[in-house]
Amino acid sequence: MNASASPSPDRPSAVIAEAASEESGEGVCGESGDPASPEPENDRIDRSKAAGGDSPSGPDRLLRIAVAWEDSQFEDCGPFLAETLEAIGRMEGIEGGRISLAVVDAVVMTELHRRYRGTESATDVLTFDLRSDRSEGSIDAEIVICAAVAAREADRRGHDIRHELVLYAVHGLLHLCGYDDGSAFEARRMHRREDWLLRAVGLPAVYGDGRPGSEVPR
Repeated sequence: MNASASPSPDRPSAVIAEAASEESGEGVCGESGDPASPEPENDRIDRSKAAGGDSPSGPDRLLRIAVAWEDSQFEDCGPFLAETLEAIGRMEGIEGGRISLAVVDAVVMTELHRRYRGTESATDVLTFDLRSDRSEGSIDAEIVICAAVAAREADRRGHDIRHELVLYAVHGLLHLCGYDDGSAFEARRMHRREDWLLRAVGLPAVYGDGRPGSEVPR
């Protein structure tokens, strides 16, 4: 997997809109270089269909998850992704805040991967930690998932695409919690935790670790 929890100079939601508008040839409102600027009005991701616990005025101790997608075939996945990620966030000790989860196509993911990682290809998931102070218990982040990669890998692994989407969301969340997969040892540790968390929410393990009842190091 290829995810990064590095702070971003541009808010990814604005870059997603920019990449989508370049694909469609439409203009974009707003400045992507300003994290405080509003999201473009003609963002191809239908924010009106955001799913999950994105309560507008909830206290900081609540973890609010908003899910957005470009393709209506993933509409039914929104509540499932939001509820599952919220439960896993609580297991990882996240005290509150907001996570925006976007499911995008290969064109948009390729643009994000090129801009933030310097690689001209679609990857499975990218994670952006938008907190100014990572010592805070509350979180502010965006996780971007590529639907095309998820569909391909779900078919290869022989499970439902929702399972693959949750795996990518969990991978992104663990990066926000300080996990890394830069070495073989770190990757194994991260995969064990992913499997443990998947089992904890009633999904099968992907990598074969995280057996029920076993304690997986954080």
